[in-house]
Amino acid sequence: MQSTQTKTNGSQTNMRIFDQVRTVPKDALRPIEGGPLKGKSDINPVWRLQKLTELFGPAGIGWKIEQLARWTEKTESGETAVFCEVNLYVRTESGEWSEPVFGQGGNMLIRKSTEWVNGQPMTAFHIDDEAFKKAYTDAISVACKALGFAADVYYAQEETKYGSFRGENAPAQEQMNTSQTEDGVPQWPWTAGFKEITPATANWKASVTQVSKMNDLSDEQILGRITSKFNITQENFSKLLSVANRAS
Repeated sequence: MQSTQTKTNGSQTNMRIFDQVRTVPKDALRPIEGGPLKGKSDINPVWRLQKLTELFGPAGIGWKIEQLARWTEKTESGETAVFCEVNLYVRTESGEWSEPVFGQGGNMLIRKSTEWVNGQPMTAFHIDDEAFKKAYTDAISVACKALGFAADVYYAQEETKYGSFRGENAPAQEQMNTSQTEDGVPQWPWTAGFKEITPATANWKASVTQVSKMNDLSDEQILGRITSKFNITQENFSKLLSVANRAS
């Protein structure tokens, strides 16, 4: 039977990286002042690269990033999002490369907006020429999070931009339905005031990740979890199941 001292030493060893990167210095944090993430913190991505280098060595020698995939998805509204998947590797104490630490990120490439020209509303599309770089950086941040990077920030913020539908105790709200048959029979759950999950929203990729891990739940149970906090169309729910490698 292991002694308490042995267990303590083992825990300290397991946490040796986590504890060195969990706290973000104040000069690497910037408060988000607008949009859906208002009140939360933006972390300078250079800080992660600096800490990786401090702990493991220069890029390509002590740590490296392998890009697995990069793709775009277009919505029915004409907007386009870009997604990126990477593996992060670090040098172990024995000098060998670690097992891959996976990360997925995303960003909007083409965003739709309404602009007023001569008093008339006009639809405009704006291209972010740094969208691919931002998606790549986002994917690295997700991989780093698994090692404990900025853990205190994420823990304090509790619910990040990705949201969560794992909890069972969501506050009850009146549900309405926007998709009905001719006789008025509801066909799909929809709650007024809830944010919608679509392939173009920031919570889409996290939703895919969560659903891919819910092997113990049926599709109906997953839908119940999602619609307790978010709205999603039947088409996008089917797409979500498909992307998460579940049969719809």
